[in-house]
Amino acid sequence: MAFIREVKRGNRCYYYLVESYREGGKPKQRTLQYLGTKPPPRRRPRSGPGVEITVWDMLHPRPKPAKTSTDYVRDIDKLAERLLNKLIQISTLELVGKSPLNEADRLTIDNLRTTLLFLHDAIKKLIAKTEVDELQ
Repeated sequence: MAFIREVKRGNRCYYYLVESYREGGKPKQRTLQYLGTKPPPRRRPRSGPGVEITVWDMLHPRPKPAKTSTDYVRDIDKLAERLLNKLIQISTLELVGKSPLNEADRLTIDNLRTTLLFLHDAIKKLIAKTEVDELQ
């Protein structure tokens, strides 16, 4: 019979999937798999509340759903927004006189900001188009 063993070392806990068996009439245990430092879930609903997690579930986790083209476009959009936010932070430093940038750096940042704004608008249009295409 398999069960989960918690081993404490210092202030950390380690979890193992352990199996009991008999050898020569004496009970013994063997480790089947190391599960990590996060406590494994005790219960997980599958078709209804209170369905217990099985050993099979521990050894064979369910695959994540595949990303759609809209998901990838949204990821690119998030990156563009993060870059724009960083550029805004640099501009704020420049306004308060704490920016170590020279004139060439400022021109490069202005060009990058313009390009990112264009990219952000193009991505929004692409998201709208891919969502329509995926619905059809």
